Amino acid sequence: MSKALIFGATSGIGLAIAKRLVDKYDVTGVGRDISKVSGEKIDLLSCDVSDNKALQKLLKDIPCPDVLILSQGSAYYGLHENIKPSECEEMVLTDLLSPITITNHFLNQMKQRKSGHIIFISSVTADSVNPHGACYGACKAGIRSFAKSLFEEIRKTGVKVTLISPDLTYTDLYRNADFGVDKDLVLSPEDVADAVSFVLEKPSNVDVFDIVVRPMRNAIVK
Repeated sequence: MSKALIFGATSGIGLAIAKRLVDKYDVTGVGRDISKVSGEKIDLLSCDVSDNKALQKLLKDIPCPDVLILSQGSAYYGLHENIKPSECEEMVLTDLLSPITITNHFLNQMKQRKSGHIIFISSVTADSVNPHGACYGACKAGIRSFAKSLFEEIRKTGVKVTLISPDLTYTDLYRNADFGVDKDLVLSPEDVADAVSFVLEKPSNVDVFDIVVRPMRNAIVK
């Protein structure tokens, strides 16, 4: 069975993706708090990806997967002058540096094997202005730029790259926000998992690179 490695797999979008793939893949999930997940057919590994030393140590013991899904996320929302420097650092390390570091670790092995699929879970904020989320949006814009460049760099090697950008999704990502989301007017994590399933079902010579997933209506709650 092909192997899928999913970061951010203990909650929200990452967990929904892991649950979706367990019947077709041997799934390893990485998350900060693995105690939150039980009863799933997922091999869980604990790691705070904002700790680069801990991340590097973890990666040494993980075989190169067939599918690498980078769904980890940290977000603090509000006027930028009210965001702490430590919160900015956490977002940069989690949302930008860790996906780049993880990709760097596995990429050469995938290229030598001439197969593999790297899926970045980004955000619509990567391509828009983001009042009350300036730092988070900047991190996601960085991942979008990285993924676009990576696709062009390796597209002839047999390794696929996909960027999936959801709009507001009902997860714990907004626990540190100065607003809430209306569950009935935003995406569910399963909607994003649908997009992952869609791209993984494509034949080996087809790469669906850029997907934006949006609800027909959208609302935040002040």
